[in-house]
Amino acid sequence: MKINILLFFVVVLFNLGNAQNYIPYYKLVKKAEVCIFKEEYENALKYYQQAVSKVKVPATKDLYNASICAALTFNSKVMFDYMLLCLKQGVSFKKFENNNLAFKTYYQDSTWICYKKNSDAYYQTAIKSINKEYVSLLDSMAFEDQRVRNNVKWIYKLFPNTKKAKECRKACLLVDSLNRKLIIRLVDKYGYPDELQRGLKGNITAGTRNLMPFWHQRDSAFIYGVDYQALLKGAISPQRFARRYSNSVFAGFLPVMYYYFATEKKELTEEERKIANANRFKIGLLSIEEQQMFLDYLKKTKNKFQFYFDYMIRLR
Repeated sequence: MKINILLFFVVVLFNLGNAQNYIPYYKLVKKAEVCIFKEEYENALKYYQQAVSKVKVPATKDLYNASICAALTFNSKVMFDYMLLCLKQGVSFKKFENNNLAFKTYYQDSTWICYKKNSDAYYQTAIKSINKEYVSLLDSMAFEDQRVRNNVKWIYKLFPNTKKAKECRKACLLVDSLNRKLIIRLVDKYGYPDELQRGLKGNITAGTRNLMPFWHQRDSAFIYGVDYQALLKGAISPQRFARRYSNSVFAGFLPVMYYYFATEKKELTEEERKIANANRFKIGLLSIEEQQMFLDYLKKTKNKFQFYFDYMIRLR
């Protein structure tokens, strides 16, 4: 097993050297989002354009927000370009149509009408791009993982501190070990489950449910390496990555990571705050202080930004 994990990380490091690094992309997106909160839509659009030019597959939320910035600055060509990319990645046309605050001006435009007419074809093409074999394997792994954990939970409650409880604990550890082997094979063959790039909610390669075997792993070094690979390749957002390694749920077996990104409200020493901010900067997040400033600003202008833009800084 140790040899397999070692080989896995060799493959990971090799792939990272040859793959795109999304960190510069994340940093530009954050700058764009800050500009949005300042209502500097032209500057936001410039940052989005820089970000999109750096990667092959931008996140749909960023393309959507960029199209809004273009619409609000009356840059119809760029707006329609980003809109088309969103539609081809599986975003529903209704998402644009229902946002009349941003797009109402363009409802009668010939390009808008053309996109609306072809929107179903774009969606069906995106659906076909889903790797059904990968989805099936992830579903099977998630089902078995949860089945064992459910049994263990009830046996612990009914028969605590018994031989049966110890046996269940061993079964749980065995499932973790088997899942690690499967994760190595799946990531090597298919890549990290894509939860960021596609706009197909409910139909993306991996939803929250079938990612649970990844999140249940107690081998922190192993799963951190897998997650970090996904972060660099654009398959997991820096917000989700930071929340995962700042969540109190993981504090028991990831104590050193508990304050590394500080996405939860907690008291930090000055040294911990410096470490958290340095690590947040490395993966393209705002500092804790900037984050709180814009979260407070969002509360004051909630209705305004809620209807215009997709989720942004409020996801931390």
